[in-house]
Amino acid sequence: VYRVAKEQPGKKTNLPEGWTATPPGQMRVASFAVQGDGGKRADVSVIPLPGAAGGVFANVNRWRGQVGLPPASEDEVKKMAEPVQISGQPAQLYDIAGKNSSSGESERILASIQERDGMAWFFKMTGDAGLVAKEKPTFIAFLKTFDASAVTPASGMPSSRPPGDMGALPPGHPDISTSLAAGGEPSHE
Repeated sequence: VYRVAKEQPGKKTNLPEGWTATPPGQMRVASFAVQGDGGKRADVSVIPLPGAAGGVFANVNRWRGQVGLPPASEDEVKKMAEPVQISGQPAQLYDIAGKNSSSGESERILASIQERDGMAWFFKMTGDAGLVAKEKPTFIAFLKTFDASAVTPASGMPSSRPPGDMGALPPGHPDISTSLAAGGEPSHE
């Protein structure tokens, strides 16, 4: 489980190399900035919304539009789905690559929607196509071990608190800060 340690003097967060927790903002219950080589960047967001929030088909086509791709048919959207686990429950991941409509730069979106307890949970990484491709295994590990109970109150509505204890590294994954302090290179298992 990915765990973002609450900021305490002398205590380092347990995030993958290049991932930084950022203030969650309006609808987000968790938010991360991902920094890659050469100034390449990606953004990770976790957003729970009540109900079905438009459904998979409409959202996948909205994401396709964000990277300059035309809408896909329902059959095409079904074929795009890659099985993943979010918090031990089945979900689908959509990997969408294209061009940023405003900058023309190559952009990629990894996104998953999981309906649970009357909420649609959106998990999305968007940014530089190469960086997002490189970070895909880390993003999938994050999905697999995400703990929704750590970021939402009992009412099921999003919490406004910062992403304190929202997940922890997968079993066997080295603590990034410990590896760096020992002079080692962090791994992306």
